[in-house]
Amino acid sequence: MKNSIAVIGQGFVGGSLTTVFAERGFSVLVYDKAGKVSPGAHDYRPDSLKNLVNFAEGSVEGFSKVYFVCLPTPMYEDGSADLSIVEGVLSELSAVPGERIAVVKSTEIGRAHV
Repeated sequence: MKNSIAVIGQGFVGGSLTTVFAERGFSVLVYDKAGKVSPGAHDYRPDSLKNLVNFAEGSVEGFSKVYFVCLPTPMYEDGSADLSIVEGVLSELSAVPGERIAVVKSTEIGRAHV
């Protein structure tokens, strides 16, 4: 599976990236806790992020080891971003032995202030 990437999160940003990469010939592996899989995604649906990393790096020769982390960063009342979801996933990725690149692409989901 050469020219493969992984997309973590299949919301607006992750789902769009998955579709665009698949349309351009990449094999896209996805992980989403809600179980969403965007069109064009590889049919592998891991039960855990660790399974995705092991699958991508252990059994796919030439895998690029690039992970797009596309998760929400909701805003607190003071306007600062809650990065805990992104930080949690990055922590999980770093706990699995091996080298990889994580590209963080996120949107802010905040409350409307009245």
